[in-house]
Amino acid sequence: MIATVRRTAIAHVSARRGFNARMSNRQAQPDHDHRARTEFESGLYIVTRHPGAVQWLRRLPALQHATLLPHIDHANFGPGDKVCGVLPLALAARICARGAEVHALTCEIPAELRGVELGAEQLDLLGARIVQYDVCELQSCLQSRSS
Repeated sequence: MIATVRRTAIAHVSARRGFNARMSNRQAQPDHDHRARTEFESGLYIVTRHPGAVQWLRRLPALQHATLLPHIDHANFGPGDKVCGVLPLALAARICARGAEVHALTCEIPAELRGVELGAEQLDLLGARIVQYDVCELQSCLQSRSS
């Protein structure tokens, strides 16, 4: 699969402020959806199996009460959902295709730290930040642009 990614870069310092403002605006709106809600419909999720990443993400006020999911099925997400964490591109593409937003925890990891579990403090030192991505499989992107 070939994927194309549109990246919305956010500076490290403003990442927390901007991300929190967007999340706060969504959380402040009343829920007028009267459907039966499941645990996968709360709208704001942290997805990662890395404890240090969870700690770092939980420092963001907007994510303090987000639902933590160590493993997910993309079919559980839809428009209005925000998925934050560490995701493979193929999964991010499927989540975006369902109308949800993907916000990735990203940083520059030197070769000697690859494969090492990093703590929240180490992530800070490496310039960790949240970046929103709009990911789609290339064939799907080309089809949607031509229609």
